[in-house]
Amino acid sequence: MKHPTVAQMWAKFHAIVVPKEASKAQVDDTQEAFYAGAASMLGALRELAEDEEIEGEEGAMVMCALEHEVKTYAVQMAAQAMASSIVRATGAEVHVNVHDLTKPAAGEVH
Repeated sequence: MKHPTVAQMWAKFHAIVVPKEASKAQVDDTQEAFYAGAASMLGALRELAEDEEIEGEEGAMVMCALEHEVKTYAVQMAAQAMASSIVRATGAEVHVNVHDLTKPAAGEVH
């Protein structure tokens, strides 16, 4: 199986997330942040892989915790964006309990 390069992941992210009307400076800043995030995650994964005190299942649990943290952030951002859209469209006050949205499902291990 061929794994994507960071450049390919950036291209996909850019196409989905960055508005077409974004300025060059905004695109450059976003790309810089994307690559910094990738480098940070790679560093964390390298440290995890090299930690001789962490084995098998414990390493998998650390990976799951990192994944959960990233997904929680994504849900929070999506909920905030949705709430802002509702407020703009209707003027209604919106309260979102993001904590409830990010709880693991019954039986899900994290």
